[in-house]
Amino acid sequence: MTTKVHQWVLGLLLSTVSTLPPALQCHDTTAMAGTTYRNNYIMMLDPVEPGQINVSAGLAITMLPLPLVENEVPAPALDVRCRLGLSSQWSLLGRFVGNYAANVVSITPMRSYELTKFWAGYGAQVSYMFGRVDFLEGFNTSASGVFVNPFIALGIRIDDIAITSKYEFEMALYKQHRVESISSTTSRNTFNGTMLSFYVEQPFWRTTSISLGVTLHYTRNPYQAWLAFNTFSDALFYPELQMGVLF
Repeated sequence: MTTKVHQWVLGLLLSTVSTLPPALQCHDTTAMAGTTYRNNYIMMLDPVEPGQINVSAGLAITMLPLPLVENEVPAPALDVRCRLGLSSQWSLLGRFVGNYAANVVSITPMRSYELTKFWAGYGAQVSYMFGRVDFLEGFNTSASGVFVNPFIALGIRIDDIAITSKYEFEMALYKQHRVESISSTTSRNTFNGTMLSFYVEQPFWRTTSISLGVTLHYTRNPYQAWLAFNTFSDALFYPELQMGVLF
């Protein structure tokens, strides 16, 4: 009788484990090699199922440096991101960050690899920047630009917490500053600077997750201060804080 009870309990446990989400099941690491599992995050490098779309919405706050503004002030902007799984290694990322006066739309193909407990990846972000100031008396000026940011990244999972770092450099393929309908400055193919970013993503509430990030910029002409494009060209250090909820 005791043996039958033990067998029944063991069978119940095995059937329960088999119904758990993949992230909560125990697997042999050799058997897991080369397989994918569900990733609800955006910045973490591990696989996203082909056709799956992850979306986040939040806020980005940039602290503009003193040489560009009279007082160091935060520049808030809406920050919307998405990630589309293409294959077991390739993903496509999209981002919109802006506040009417300064906006950036970007698309990023990214490839990632599993390195034992870590994930490594690389890609190139292509961005279009546009901004306009016509809501202040005496101002009717605009700017636009095209940028390319090649990058490398490294990530790790600790249970449900994903930590990702990314290093990139930025090339400005084209920048233009206009006053009224007259082009005041135009530049092409210039090195704009480098960025180092860190992201933490983890479950938040029910099916949502939260993402916290910081990007340390050392660049010329931050898009948030494009009004200074034609008066200031030194590389400056400034941080950008990012917070978002993933759906």
